[in-house]
Amino acid sequence: MCASNLSTLQVSYMHIMNAEPSLGLWLNDAPKDMLEVLNEAATRHTLMLFPSYNAIKKEIHVRISDLPILDSLRDLRREHLDHLV
Repeated sequence: MCASNLSTLQVSYMHIMNAEPSLGLWLNDAPKDMLEVLNEAATRHTLMLFPSYNAIKKEIHVRISDLPILDSLRDLRREHLDHLV
């Protein structure tokens, strides 16, 4: 990511579930709050490793990939709001 001067870190949901299952559950229950925490942690860690990276990108954004369940657009309902789908 840093070698390409990117600002997005892609993290596998399955990797999170295997490493820290509670984080995966929290991510599913409160994705907005968890993504804010993950963005802040990724930004801090990147700046710790590359102090001048702040001049390239102000914030690192975490994106979650490999969700185990895929819902079709027709199946989305109100209960899916504020959840990963």
